[in-house]
Amino acid sequence: MANITRALHTSFTKSIGNGKTMLKILGTPFNRLASTDISATELPEQEVLNEKQLAAAALEAKRNKSRLKPRHYKMLHEQMHVDPQNPEFSYEETVKFRRKLIARHGLATGINLGIAWPTREELQEKIEYEKVAHPFTLQQMVEQKKKLREEEMKRIETRQKDIEFKMGKLASWMKELKDRQEKKEAIARAAQEKKDILIEEVRQHFGYVVSMKDPKFQEMLEQKEKEAKKAEKEMKKKVRSEKATSKAIAQAEAVSTGKEIKMD
Repeated sequence: MANITRALHTSFTKSIGNGKTMLKILGTPFNRLASTDISATELPEQEVLNEKQLAAAALEAKRNKSRLKPRHYKMLHEQMHVDPQNPEFSYEETVKFRRKLIARHGLATGINLGIAWPTREELQEKIEYEKVAHPFTLQQMVEQKKKLREEEMKRIETRQKDIEFKMGKLASWMKELKDRQEKKEAIARAAQEKKDILIEEVRQHFGYVVSMKDPKFQEMLEQKEKEAKKAEKEMKKKVRSEKATSKAIAQAEAVSTGKEIKMD
């Protein structure tokens, strides 16, 4: 019996190969061994490919240090984070959510794209909203824009003409301003000269040098200023009286001669 078992083992080993080859064959899927189209050289290439994929997956897992849940990790990397066919939450079954999903991922969602088209009620609501939000037609909006543009051009033209007119009057305005300044300066100089004359009169009144801060000097100066104002007032009154007399005489002469004379 032992001899028969040894002979079978030797025969099986020769036909199959050593133990490593047997383990390799046993680890190969049955459908790949049964296929007659796969050659002997394709088995190691597929294994190398699988090893590369596993290595890439392991590397990607090591690179993910965020510790986020797969759902949140996909959201972060703009990937589809839900399974439309097996929704996890109730909101994933809503039309609004599925439309957003289609807009972002398109055909990859596997959702019927017809759901993205608005319903009859939504379409009617949108039409009513457009009527309220945009009541004017395109032609009316174009006409309104054209009218606004024309008004703006007229405003700019009017402003330009006003600037040109003012630039033309600038020289005369500057001359008038200069004349007014010179007149103010002349009035100020005349007032200062009058004050200097009064100060000199006060000093001559005392007969010696007196400080302008001295109370007596200030009192005498105020008195002199009052006298000067009174004299100026009397002078103006006299001038008005003379003008009135001249006007009366002229009117009397006009009545006697029958002529009309205009007096200022």
